[in-house]
Amino acid sequence: MLKKKLSSKFPRAFIQKKMSKKEAYVNKTFAVTFSEGGKWLFAKSKDSVISGKGIESLLNLIRSQTKSEKRKIVVWNFHLSEMMIWAGEESFDHVEKHTLRGYIVKYADFKNVKFKNTKEFYRLPLAELRQKKKLSSENELSIVWECAEAERLKNNGRISRIPDTAIGYVSRQINGLAGFGARGAELYRLGLSIDDETHQIISECKNGGLCGVDFDRIDYSCVVNSYDFKSFYPWIMATQSFPHSRYICIHGLQEKSFRFWRFNEKAKNGELRWIGRARFAFIRAKGIDWLKFDSAIQDTYTFTDLDFRIIQRDYDYIIEEFTHFIPFEACQKLPGSLRGYIEEQFAVKERFEEGSAEYEEAKIFLNSVFGLFCQNHVAYGKAPDCFTAKQRPLVIGVFVAAYGRYYLWDIARQHNPLAWDTDGFKTEDTLDLDSFNESREVIGRLGKLLCEAEYADCTVFGNKQYILNGELKLSGTDGKLATEYCRTHGIEPRVGTVIPPEYTNRVIIKEKSMVKVPYTIGKKFYEEENYEI
Repeated sequence: MLKKKLSSKFPRAFIQKKMSKKEAYVNKTFAVTFSEGGKWLFAKSKDSVISGKGIESLLNLIRSQTKSEKRKIVVWNFHLSEMMIWAGEESFDHVEKHTLRGYIVKYADFKNVKFKNTKEFYRLPLAELRQKKKLSSENELSIVWECAEAERLKNNGRISRIPDTAIGYVSRQINGLAGFGARGAELYRLGLSIDDETHQIISECKNGGLCGVDFDRIDYSCVVNSYDFKSFYPWIMATQSFPHSRYICIHGLQEKSFRFWRFNEKAKNGELRWIGRARFAFIRAKGIDWLKFDSAIQDTYTFTDLDFRIIQRDYDYIIEEFTHFIPFEACQKLPGSLRGYIEEQFAVKERFEEGSAEYEEAKIFLNSVFGLFCQNHVAYGKAPDCFTAKQRPLVIGVFVAAYGRYYLWDIARQHNPLAWDTDGFKTEDTLDLDSFNESREVIGRLGKLLCEAEYADCTVFGNKQYILNGELKLSGTDGKLATEYCRTHGIEPRVGTVIPPEYTNRVIIKEKSMVKVPYTIGKKFYEEENYEI
């Protein structure tokens, strides 16, 4: 345990009383920041700060704090990359840089000291970080300290890396593609004319994956096949057409006029892409509520033409009017150099072993390229003329997710699924995969629907919550702790099983204090007001 007194924001009861040997070395945590000229501030606790200059004096100070400790310690540094430039890598036993962005240092070792990069974990300026973490102090070292403590306490004594999406890397890779300059300009042209109102509508368009369970079959044990699309979103980006050129925004389009417009435009130009914000008189799922309308819809709802196909087949509804209707006049595939690069990176990922540098770089690109098309210029503080701001990439991101919902729904609905999530589903049916994949524009294994596994015993509790072949699988860190609790205490899990708060990782902020709350199997949300400090 930390010997120094912790902030009142983090009650001592939250510290794990007994850590495993693997976790025990993280029982000493410090924080440090650097400035030009080698000056530093070192925090033993939130309220105990020492200043100095020079890397050797800092290391000597750290040694003096751990004379009686044989275990390793962690020193968090918000400016680790800058410190490495100033101090030189030769001062350390080992320095690990990000495999894709070498100028960002992940951590550096010095004997029993591990310097970790706080900035890499919390990708925010300090002022935003303070606001997000609900911290009152303006001092950046205090912020680093409290963030490190919050993360440590949430993870039962460990501090783990929060993944980031490497969007900057993806952006640079795309812009550096051969021949992308002239062709790539077309990727962004649409956005030059998008006004603020239209951008807001596009931003609010439903952009998540299709995710849910058949609530009539929870706690129902059966044999299932688990099917997944291979690199689903990259395949969509490599094969589908997206809004390319001009658009119009129609206000107050009546449902009758919409039907007439859609019939004539479809006959004239084929399937066109559109985004609409509609006011419904009512909408009810005939069976499964695929789009979660029943829980999400209020006065209006924003969706794409691909979602409208789902609505037409599986919902009873009346649209009063489209308050905003945005048809796009032309669609085409993404630039060939980008599609080719996606295919190339997928081939690399398939060819190399997991854990190799080649595999990891390809995986990060494929996992992050969709994120490039979903950035909000306001949230990221980008200028309106930046290509990842108010321009076509945002429209592309909306339709990548829409294609994903549509294609998953189109196959899953035919096979009575128990559960489905973004790129796959579980069903008691056995599919003819060869016939299905031959009818689609797959590229090798890219985009193929594959049978990931067959489970002789599958019981669904909720989204990403199952028993598979007798083993409980609950999503997230909370779920892993809940799984361990059930195993060690001999609990037979079922929907509604409550894991006591002292065994969970779930935390809320209440009255400026961190409060642990229970984990309930099969339920996504919990009522904060029910739990007292």
